[in-house]
Amino acid sequence: MRGLVPYKRSTALSLGSIVHSAFDMYYNGFADNVVTEFIKSTADEEIAKAPPESAEGLVLMKYTALAMWINYPKDLSTFTDIKPELELRIKMPKMRGVDLVMKIDGLVKVDGKMWIRELKTTGLSFSQFEKRCETSPQCSLYTFAVRKAGYDVQGVIYDFVKKPMLRRHIRESKDDFGRRISASYKERPEFYYKRHFSYRSQETLNLFESDLRETTRDIRTRCKKDNWYRNPDACWNFNSACNYMPICFQEEPDQLTIDVFFEQKPINITKGGKDVSKEESRCISDKAVTS
Repeated sequence: MRGLVPYKRSTALSLGSIVHSAFDMYYNGFADNVVTEFIKSTADEEIAKAPPESAEGLVLMKYTALAMWINYPKDLSTFTDIKPELELRIKMPKMRGVDLVMKIDGLVKVDGKMWIRELKTTGLSFSQFEKRCETSPQCSLYTFAVRKAGYDVQGVIYDFVKKPMLRRHIRESKDDFGRRISASYKERPEFYYKRHFSYRSQETLNLFESDLRETTRDIRTRCKKDNWYRNPDACWNFNSACNYMPICFQEEPDQLTIDVFFEQKPINITKGGKDVSKEESRCISDKAVTS
């Protein structure tokens, strides 16, 4: 564990982050024009800081984020109650010192029942996304934790927005392509927007808790033995290369590669409620290369 943070962030992550923040503002009562200006200014800041080879992708990201927001079928009348963002810290007494720490977008009530709300941008088809929701560990984790916190939630409401599947023409400028993306969202809202209710039964959550317990045991064992495996299946999640790929396929990454691609951040480890140094923690590996 070296505390390495990539300098570069993928455009997919930038898009998801900006749109996510915009919809948080929407659910908290901000006016449409305020949200629109937030998207523009935040995207412009990222574009200004980006190297030339990344700037063009971020310009298209800005067009896409604005199109997703401006053309979204906005209607909060479905909800009889909207609760804001919720930060949780749930102690897990059966897991020896493990706490679940998370932040959820908020809670909403529909037809008298409470749900966790979550926004997702996705390149999947609606049917593919809905099938993934039914087995999503994130949905199970959120529902499990929020019920432990005392809220009688049914599961997660996913408002999901499809990413554009359009391809840029050879002689098309980035701005012309961006305008074509914007027009597509305006003309085909049924293709880009959908809502899905993903329910979790108590039996499903009991099984999830059992899996979580086994996962914590595995982590403890690997911490003690300093024995960690890689996960190449995740190298191309979200249809872009993982930012750690430059060093993940080397036994000992060279320092020049690390300096070019990563920023060194201090490592803060909490043990017994206190921050401890790298030497004091039994779960630090000098061989691990990801943050």
